[in-house]
Amino acid sequence: MKNRESRRLLYLEFYFVLVLLINLFTNQISNYKVSSFIIKGFSLVLTLSIFFILYKYHKIDIKQLIRQKNLKLAAAFASLFLIYSSVTLLYSVNPIFGLLKTINLLISTYPLILLSLFLYVTLTQERVEILKMIFLSAGIIISLLVILVY
Repeated sequence: MKNRESRRLLYLEFYFVLVLLINLFTNQISNYKVSSFIIKGFSLVLTLSIFFILYKYHKIDIKQLIRQKNLKLAAAFASLFLIYSSVTLLYSVNPIFGLLKTINLLISTYPLILLSLFLYVTLTQERVEILKMIFLSAGIIISLLVILVY
């Protein structure tokens, strides 16, 4: 039974890291079309759902997590960017574009910073191994694609 639980946790860790990386890649979509916001929003919802399952599974104390100095610093910097982006809407020549940038910041960049910091603060040896495996696999796949194309 214990082995089954540890395997389930390992799969959950793997999915969290993988979905966080997918979220990172979807954040690279630079246009401000409705379809890109839908893709980014779906990616965020998927990432947050796995995050909350992992959070519940680990039984992490949210108060202790919030007290982390790194998390407070990242949240403060992210809030500064959000406030700056919102204030620039007041004197912008193109406020619609500024609003789209602020929405992009809210649904993609801000949560990604906080989730990445959570990944760092709760880093385990299993997660390090998963990260190594994902990056090694991605490197092999990209290398094979380059070899096949050229």
